[in-house]
Order: sequence, then structure tokens, then C-alpha cells
Amino acid sequence: MSDLDDRLARIEGLVAAIEASADGATRAAARELTAAVLGLHAAALERLLARIAASPGGVALAEACGRDPLVAAVLGLHGLHPVPVEARVKAALEGLRPRLQARGAVATLRSFEAGSARVRLDGPAALKPLVEEAIAEAAPDLAALEIEAVERTPLVQLRVPGRGAG
Repeated sequence: MSDLDDRLARIEGLVAAIEASADGATRAAARELTAAVLGLHAAALERLLARIAASPGGVALAEACGRDPLVAAVLGLHGLHPVPVEARVKAALEGLRPRLQARGAVATLRSFEAGSARVRLDGPAALKPLVEEAIAEAAPDLAALEIEAVERTPLVQLRVPGRGAG
């Protein structure tokens, strides 16, 4: 498990503990505190990214930040990732292309609307988790992902009895 995974698991555990609290006022205060801290961080990160982008070489630097898994996760949480979600989904599918082709499969982005992606996987349905994992890693801020797995049936040459092959 990576450092990022450990941190996310810890956050999820703390949220679960707060939500399990019998004290409604404490739950509400914890939610409000979390929203206020996240809002402060989002505003600061937005300003930071704007300054980076305005500086010489800033766009490349912002994109490099977006490739760091921890930084990308935080930026994505606030809707500030420097690379649009759709572009990251497409890049993930492109990166998978050789692995899928080696297994006789193709994954295609069919549609992207309101932060949700529909992907068609032509090939073995067993490859669906591979596609899901690659997209989740590239775009953890994706609102929803639907993968339609379409198993291909190999073409079989039929011979009709009594007829030649020609």
C-alpha cells in the first residue's frame, strides 16, 4: 500500500468514526470544520496554480504537478487538476492500448459528460478491472465510470458437407 493509500484510508477511517458518533451536534461541527479547512486549502491551491501558470514555464510545471500521484489527488479533490478529466481518461486508455491489444482487446471512450465516462471494452470481460484501475489511477476525480464489456466471438470458418473449399 502506498503512502497516498495509507493517508486516504486513515481519512476514511476518521470520517467513519465521526459519522458513527451519536452526538449530532459534534457530527455537524466536524463536517463544518472539514468543509472550512478544505475551502481554505482549495482557495490557496487555486491561487498557487494561477501564479505557477502565469510564470515562465509554469504550464509545464503545473502539468508536472498533475503527474505526481499525491499532488494530483489533492488537486483533483478540489477540482483544480491542471489536465482535464476527459484528457486523463483518454491518456489512460491510450497507455493501456498495447496491453489490451496483446490480449485481443480494445477500449474506447464512448462518451464523456458532466465528469462521467462511458467506455466500451471489446474483448474479454476479465480485462475490465485492468481498465477500471488504469482510469481510477489517472482520474480519481472522475464522477462516474461505466464500462461496457463486449465479448468478441472468434469467427469460425464453416464447411458445408459435400462442397469444396473453393
